[in-house]
Amino acid sequence: MLPDYLVDTRIGIIGFGINNRELTKWLQKHGASEIVVYDQNPEIAKTLFELNFSGVEIVQGQDAFTKIDVEVAFRSPGIALHDPQIAAAIKRGVRFSSQTELFLELCPAQTVGVTGTKGKTTTSTLIDLILSEHSKVVGSKTYLAGNIGSDPFVFLDDLSPNDFVVLELSSFQLDQIRQSPHVAVVLDISVDHLDYHPDVEHYRQAKQGITQSQTENDYVVINLNSSTAVDLASSTQAQKVYFSNNESVDFGSGVIDGGIYWYQGHQAEQVLKVNDIKLRGQHNLDNVLAAIAACKLFKVDSVLIKEVVRGFTGYPQRLEKIVQRNGVSWYNDSASTNPITTIAAVKSFLEPMIVIVGGSSKNADFNQLGAELAAVNIKALITIGETGPEISLAAQSHHFPGDKIVAAKTLPIAIDQAYELSDPGDVVVLSPASASFDQFPNAKARGRQFNQLVFEKLGLDVAK
Repeated sequence: MLPDYLVDTRIGIIGFGINNRELTKWLQKHGASEIVVYDQNPEIAKTLFELNFSGVEIVQGQDAFTKIDVEVAFRSPGIALHDPQIAAAIKRGVRFSSQTELFLELCPAQTVGVTGTKGKTTTSTLIDLILSEHSKVVGSKTYLAGNIGSDPFVFLDDLSPNDFVVLELSSFQLDQIRQSPHVAVVLDISVDHLDYHPDVEHYRQAKQGITQSQTENDYVVINLNSSTAVDLASSTQAQKVYFSNNESVDFGSGVIDGGIYWYQGHQAEQVLKVNDIKLRGQHNLDNVLAAIAACKLFKVDSVLIKEVVRGFTGYPQRLEKIVQRNGVSWYNDSASTNPITTIAAVKSFLEPMIVIVGGSSKNADFNQLGAELAAVNIKALITIGETGPEISLAAQSHHFPGDKIVAAKTLPIAIDQAYELSDPGDVVVLSPASASFDQFPNAKARGRQFNQLVFEKLGLDVAK
């Protein structure tokens, strides 16, 4: 049923992207009397027709957002609240909400939200896998949504209080949100999306939406080794649960002498060993610890958790090993769209690396990445895209040898160069530290082309 404030209300859909389409269907199904779609695409009416949407008013074109005239508006995550046209509508008294906020308001199930600068998808996926197995035991269902999985308004009406919903949540979705999940997982937070957020502080404040509406009956799972994550969670009323990759904790998950333990009520239970984890890199140990802490809050059996973690090899295009041929291992990390995730990637290997970096700009600072590239075992740095020259300069400013840098410009040329430079025992890693929009529609498309080019170069059947 519609909340009271949406009954007999003129409702705006701000941006008719993927996120708002199922929401619009749900609002219509539940009796919304007047819906107006505002979109800057001058041909959005054609899209609505092709998708069989009817019964909505359409305002389209470049100046569409200047004409917002509704009581409540649901914005697409990619449309910033600080956009001047949206800010003007807020000043006129329009109440802005979002798909995520309304879902959390209405959801009867137990919710887990995951945010952070890196690791969201891996952690969310692992929590979903563990809770899905747990659901088979207790007779419930688990759903994965947010940035991955299903649209939450597809299954909202099917949920019961015993079910679980895992949400991967970006800063776009959390910006000024007035609802928070029952369990909020806060991974390491650094800097990202400065092409969207006006500054670093705005980005971090947006992330705070995951905890700010929690109560003392809720939980926040915090990376104890991240001062920013600890600070973000400091003001919440929720019960604090910690995870750490190098020590025990009072309440949460920690690592001692190669064992991963769950700590609660002065008791320690070993869940598994660090060596049981198949994912490479210290950052993935953090992701596993976060997932364990979140799932143990729902009393999931440790034997079940161990079985799932041991069988988990990661999410596609997140430091994914796609093939080993002639002694050379090829890794697809196209999902690394910021410097922090690429730093984590290159720190995951001791072997000589050939690293492909670069893409479209998000106004990121590559200085720290340059220092790390100079410090690890990189045999060759191959640059592509708009940011390739920036990353090259950042690396050389920290004394990375210029003769080890190859300016390839495009991914096909980069694959050819990597193949020629590689020897048995090397690893080749695509980890761009940048978005993809200069040459690709999205990071997934970039990753798919990487797989295809590598398999063709090696004379193998194209990767799935």
